[in-house]
Amino acid sequence: MMNRLAFEVVDHHLKDICDNQNVFSEKLVHLGGDFRQILPVITHRSREAIVITTIHRAIFWNECSILHLRISMRLQRIDEPNETMPNVKEFARWILQVGDGQVQGIAISDDGEPNWIKILKEFLIRNEDNGLHNLITSIFSDFDY
Repeated sequence: MMNRLAFEVVDHHLKDICDNQNVFSEKLVHLGGDFRQILPVITHRSREAIVITTIHRAIFWNECSILHLRISMRLQRIDEPNETMPNVKEFARWILQVGDGQVQGIAISDDGEPNWIKILKEFLIRNEDNGLHNLITSIFSDFDY
């Protein structure tokens, strides 16, 4: 994700060039992506300092229209047997909950922040006798090695 200041600079220059003080000078600006996935990379800064740089904190954010995709196209195209589809859908729901902050984090040290997520056992590929083989075949089901 880009730093909000980059968008604010574009907004400022468009207002100046177009002599129009509306957000982005009333130009249509389309930003796509999942805001839950990546924060801007800012070295040696606190969590709060990083969050402040997100586009959600831009001066124009309240005037933006946000469209949400509600259907997972990945799940629509997946080629899974019918008996495993409920597991796949449950995993997709859990991933969304993690992204929405609905899954409680845990701290791995006494003074650390609770920013680690424990993955449920039913979503793990067990490291048993054939752990590596199981991992590879679960990802690349048609791959022979």
